Amino acid sequence: MPAAANLYLTEFLADNTAGLRDSDGEYSDWIEIFNASPVPADLDGHYLTDDESALTKWSFPAVELGPGQFMLVFASEKNRRDPEAELHTNFKIDKEGEYLGLVAPDGISVISEFGSADSPLPDQRQDISYGLAQTSSRTPATLLTRDAAAKARVPTPDDAALGSSWTEPGFDDSAWRDVFTGIGYDEDSTYVPEFGAGGNLGKDLNGINTSLYLRVPFDLNEPSTLTDLSLGMKYDDGFVAYLNGTWILSENSPPAGTLSYNSEATTSHADTLALEYEIFDLSEHRDLLAQGRNILSIHGLNNGLNSSDMLISPELRGIRITNPSVGESGFFEIPTPAAFNGAALGGFVEDTKFSVNRGFFTQPFDLELSSTTEDAEIRYTIDGSTPGPLSGRVYREPLNINRTVVVRAIAYKDDLQPTNVDTHTYIFPSDVVDQSDMRTSITQSPTYGPRMLDSLQAVPSISLITQNSSFLNEGGGNIREEYPASIEMIFPDGREGFQEDGGLSNYGGRFTNFRKKSFRIAFRERFGPTKVRYPIFEGFKYQHHPPAEEFDVINLRSGSHDMSSRGAYMSNRFTDDTMLDMGNIAPHGRFVHVYLNGRYWGQYHMRERWSADMASSYYGGSKDDYEAVNANDNFRNDEEVYDGPGRFWNAAKSLVLRPDPFNEASSHIDIANIIDFMLVWVSGDSESEFRSFGSSVEGVPFKFMIKDADGYLRPASSGKAGHPGPLNIMSEMRGGLGGEDFRMLVADRIHKHFFNDGAFTPINNIRRLRVRTAEARLGFISESARWGFRSPNSWESYQANLMNNHFRGLTDTMVSRFKSNGMYPDIVAPVFSQHGGSVMPTTPISMSSNARTIYYTVDGNDPRLPGGVPNPVANVLSLRSGAGANNVSNPLFLRSPTRLKARAYDTRTGEWSALNEALYTIDSEPANSRNLVIAELNYHPDEPSSAEESAISNDRDDYEFIELLNTGSRNIDLTGVRFDSAVNFAFPDNTVLEPGERLLLLRQRIAFEARYGSLPNIQTFEYTGRLSNDGERILLSGPASQPIMDFTYNDQPPWPAAADGEGSSLVLLNPDSPGESGDPSNWRASRIPGGTPGEEGSSGLDYDTWSTANNLEGGPQDDEDHDTISNFMEFLQGTDPLEFTIEPVLILRVDALDVGNAVRQYFVISFRQSMQALGSLSLEISDDLITWNSAQELTELLSQVNQGDGTQMTTLRMKQPTESRSGPLFVRLRGQ
Repeated sequence: MPAAANLYLTEFLADNTAGLRDSDGEYSDWIEIFNASPVPADLDGHYLTDDESALTKWSFPAVELGPGQFMLVFASEKNRRDPEAELHTNFKIDKEGEYLGLVAPDGISVISEFGSADSPLPDQRQDISYGLAQTSSRTPATLLTRDAAAKARVPTPDDAALGSSWTEPGFDDSAWRDVFTGIGYDEDSTYVPEFGAGGNLGKDLNGINTSLYLRVPFDLNEPSTLTDLSLGMKYDDGFVAYLNGTWILSENSPPAGTLSYNSEATTSHADTLALEYEIFDLSEHRDLLAQGRNILSIHGLNNGLNSSDMLISPELRGIRITNPSVGESGFFEIPTPAAFNGAALGGFVEDTKFSVNRGFFTQPFDLELSSTTEDAEIRYTIDGSTPGPLSGRVYREPLNINRTVVVRAIAYKDDLQPTNVDTHTYIFPSDVVDQSDMRTSITQSPTYGPRMLDSLQAVPSISLITQNSSFLNEGGGNIREEYPASIEMIFPDGREGFQEDGGLSNYGGRFTNFRKKSFRIAFRERFGPTKVRYPIFEGFKYQHHPPAEEFDVINLRSGSHDMSSRGAYMSNRFTDDTMLDMGNIAPHGRFVHVYLNGRYWGQYHMRERWSADMASSYYGGSKDDYEAVNANDNFRNDEEVYDGPGRFWNAAKSLVLRPDPFNEASSHIDIANIIDFMLVWVSGDSESEFRSFGSSVEGVPFKFMIKDADGYLRPASSGKAGHPGPLNIMSEMRGGLGGEDFRMLVADRIHKHFFNDGAFTPINNIRRLRVRTAEARLGFISESARWGFRSPNSWESYQANLMNNHFRGLTDTMVSRFKSNGMYPDIVAPVFSQHGGSVMPTTPISMSSNARTIYYTVDGNDPRLPGGVPNPVANVLSLRSGAGANNVSNPLFLRSPTRLKARAYDTRTGEWSALNEALYTIDSEPANSRNLVIAELNYHPDEPSSAEESAISNDRDDYEFIELLNTGSRNIDLTGVRFDSAVNFAFPDNTVLEPGERLLLLRQRIAFEARYGSLPNIQTFEYTGRLSNDGERILLSGPASQPIMDFTYNDQPPWPAAADGEGSSLVLLNPDSPGESGDPSNWRASRIPGGTPGEEGSSGLDYDTWSTANNLEGGPQDDEDHDTISNFMEFLQGTDPLEFTIEPVLILRVDALDVGNAVRQYFVISFRQSMQALGSLSLEISDDLITWNSAQELTELLSQVNQGDGTQMTTLRMKQPTESRSGPLFVRLRGQ
C-alpha cells in the first residue's frame, strides 16, 4: 500500500561513537523512521535528505514498513540501497545540527523533518540521540512471574567448561530439572512458601554447591512496543542475570572474569530483605528482547556451603506502548534504535569547565569552575566523594589549590539534564614525598631523596577515585565486586591524557593477600562509557601487533609474588614482550604510578586484559564472536570459559584427543603459537597458568598467553622442558599420527627463536630486559619508598644479575634441554655464510652443517614435505668436508629477491635438521622518509557511475587507493613496513619496490578494477579499514617502528576541495622533493577524474615553462604588463602576463548569509586560481598590516567554481560575523 501521511522521523543519532554498529562493524550515524498507521507503508521512491535545498538526495528502494514498526537507515555516506540488506544513505548527519527530512516520492512534499529554517536543531551530543517523544498510552505488561515453568541445574565441575553458554537461547537444557519458580532450599521453613513446584532443591543443593543455574523461558510479541523493563528479584544471597545470553545485572556477585560454576556470593543478603522483591531497571537492555521465545537466565549465588538457606525467585515486567503517537522533540540520553522512545529531554546543562587541567604542579594556583549554561549551579568536592544537587559545596569563588587534591564537580539546573561528574587530580610531587605512607629511609636518603621529585614524574600517573574506602585498607581482603570509580591518566610532560568513569575491583590474590593489591577498571554502561578510547600504550615500539587504542578493561598489576619472594617486578612484562617479539599476540603494557583517592599507591604494571574484547581489537569482528578461557595450576585447574559460549573451546579439546591432533586440531588451535608459549614458559620458573582466546566465526584458532608469570626470571628446573602443556597438547600431538611433523615444527620454532637473531637469543633477551629496566628504574625509587618490598639497590642488583649472568647462558642451556627431550635434533641446521639482508648478484652464499646433504628452496616452499620426504621442487647440495666437523657447500648466487629455506638431511637415518630461512634482497636498502613517499591518495572517491561499478559496489569508499613511489636509486625492502594510523595494512615479507616504481594499496580490488581496469604490471595489495573522508593522520612506519611518513591530510581549505568527493584524487606535487607532507601547498587535486593510480599523473605547468611560452623577459617578481600583479602571481592565478588586468587579485565584500539558521553579515573573499600551475595560493589575514597569520582556521569554504578557462574561482567567508570584529581586517594572497 502507498505510504500514508503518518510516517515520522522519530529518532536519529548524529555522533555515534559507542552505540549501534553497522554491518561493517563501524559506528555509523543512523536515522529511525516510524509508521504510525494501521496499514503497511511502501517506502519505494521516498527520499531522505540532509539539505533543505536538495530534497531528493537519497531515495529508498522498494521496501515496506509494517504498521507500528520502525526502520533504521544508517547515515554513513556508503550509499547502499539493496532492499534485502542494511540501508545506508549517501550523506552523514552533521553533529552541529543540520536539516534532516523525509520526503514524498514527488520530491517536493516533506512528510517529516528536523531542523527547518524556522525550527533549527540544537548541536547534537555524542552518543545521545534526538527525536520525537513517544509516550501515548502506557499499559503494564507481565512477561514472567512466580510459578513460571523453568529449567534448573546444580552445576558440577564438568560444567566449568560451559562458561556462559548455558545462558544462550539455543542451549540444550532438556536434561535439566523441571521446576517452577522460585527455587532454592531452606533447613527451616522461612522460604518454603516461596518455592514453586519442584523448586525446593533440598539436599541436591544444600552443602553441594553455592551456585545454581536457572533458565526461565517466556514468549513476547512486538518487543519494540516496550518502553520500560524491570526485573524483580527475591534472592539469598546474590545472583547474575542474563537476557538471551547477555549479562545484564549482578548483585553480590564476583566480576564476570572470575565467575564460575561454584562461585559464592560476595556478601550475604538478609532473609527479611530476600522475601521482598527488589526492583532493578533494565530499560537500557530492551534491545536484547526478541520476537517470540526469550530466555531469562539466573546464576544464583549463596554465601557459603554451610548456609542454611538459599532463594532465587525472579519476575519480569514492562510498560507497553499502546495507541502509539508522537510528541514533542528532544534528546534521549539512552538511544532506542528501532524501539519506542519514551519521554524526551528538553536539553542539557553544558559541561563544567576547569580553568586548569589535571597535572603536576610546583606552585599554588587558583582554580575556576564554570558552565556556559546561564544560572547553572556548580557543586564540587575535594575529598573524592561524588557531588550532586544536594551534596558537595556550592561553587562561589575560585579554589586555591596548594597541595595534592582531587576536585570533582557537577553543574545542574531545573528542567535540564545535569552534567556528568568531572574529575581532575592535581599532583604536587613535593607534597606526595611527605605523605605518611612514604618511607623516610628512602625519601630522606642522601642517595635517593634528591631524586624523589623526578621519580614521581618518571612514568605517567593513574589517579583512581572511589567512595569505597575499603580499597584503601591495606590489610583488608581483595574486593571482587565492581564499584563506581573515576580513572585519570596524567602525563608528567603535560600532554593530554584522559578521564573516564568505570568499575573498580581487585583481582588476583586468591591464595595470598598482599598489602599492595592489583586493580582492575572495567568500562561498563552502568558506570559510563563501555570503552576507554585512548592510545594508552603509545610510544612503545612493537614489530608485531601494534597496541590497540580502545579497551573495555584495564589491569593495574601490583607485582604480587614478583615484588619480593620470586623476582623483581619484571616477570610479566618480560614474558608479554617476549611473546610479542616472537610474533605472537600478548598483552601490551607500561609502567605507571598509581594514586588512590590522592594517596600515592606505588608503581604498577598497566596491562591489557586478555579477553574477547582484546581479541576483536587485533583480529577483527565483534567481541561476541570470540571465546576466552582461563586455567590455573598445571594448566588445568579451575578451567573456565569466561567469555563466549565455550563451544569452540570444547570442540578444540575434543580434536586434541583425536588420532591425528596435529592435523585435525590445527583449525582450532594455533599450533605454532602454543609451541612458542611452551618454549617461553619452560625457560623460566612461573606458575602453570594460561589464558587463551579464539573464534570460529572469524577463523582465529586459540592463542595462548602466560597468565601469571610471577617468578619467571629465575632458573627453571631441568625436567620442565618436556611438560605436556595445556590440554596435554605437546604430548598428544607428539604421539599422534602426525607426530613426526609436529616434532619437526617444534624444532623449527626452537631454531627460529633461539638461533641467529631470534627473539630468545642472549642479545635479544638482555636487550628486552634492559629496555624495561630503563623504563622502570627511576620510578622504582618511589615504589620502594611506598612499599619497601625491595630497596632500589636490591632491585638494581637483581636486574644486573639477570643481564650479566642468567641470560648469557640461558639460551644454550635450553637448547641442550630441548635436545635431551627429543625436541631438537642433533643434526645441525644449515648455517648461511650471510644470514639474509641485501646482497649483490656477485655475493657468494654458502651453507654449512655436520651433515653431508642439504635441501633448499628459493620459492618459499619447505624443502621437507609432511611425512618426512624431500620436496621434489627442492634443490640438493652435497657438502664437502670442512674444518671443525662442519661440511660446506659450494656458493649460491642470488639475482632476485629470495627467501632461502634450507634443511640438512642425513641420508642414512632419514633425519632432518630444523629449518633455517632468511630473506635476501638485491642491492636494496630499508624504506625511509628519503626514498619512499605516498604519491597519490584517493581518500574520498567519486560515486559509482557505471553499471559495472554499481554491480560490484555502491559504497564509494570501496574505490579508495593509496599509491606509494620509490623515489630513490636502489631497491627498497618493504618487509615489516606497516600503517600504524589510517588503514590496517602491513607489507608481507619479500616485498621489494624498484627505483621509480609505484605500488598500490586498494580497499577492494574488484571495485578498483571495475573502475580503472586491471594493472598487471603494478604490485597491488588490499587493506582493511577505510580512509576518513574528513581527513586524518597517516602514519607509515618501518620494521623498528620508525616513522617513514607521518602527516595529516584534511578536506578543508587550503587542501584541494576537488579531492573531497568531487572526482579527483590527492596528488603529491613533487615526489622527488616532497617537502612537508602535511603542508597542503605540496598537494593538488588530480587533473584526470579518479586520478592516475599506478602511473605518473599530469604534472601540470611549472613557472619556467609558462614563462618561456609567454616570451617573458623579466623574472617572477617583475610585472611585464604593469598592472601591479607580478608575473608569478599571474602564473598562479591563470591570467595573461602581457595584458593589463583590471580584475582585482582579491575580491572582498560583505554578504548576508544564513549560517546555523541565523542570517548575519559576513566578510566574503574570492580569488582566481590556475588549475594547471604547479604552485599554490593561500590566504593570510592581519589586524595591523604587521603580523600576518594563515586564514585556514578563520575561514570556511563556500565554493570552488570551474571557470572553463583553466582556472577556478575560490570563495570563502570569515567564520565570525562582521559584528564580532572591532577593528580593521586586512587580507592578502601568498603564492608558493
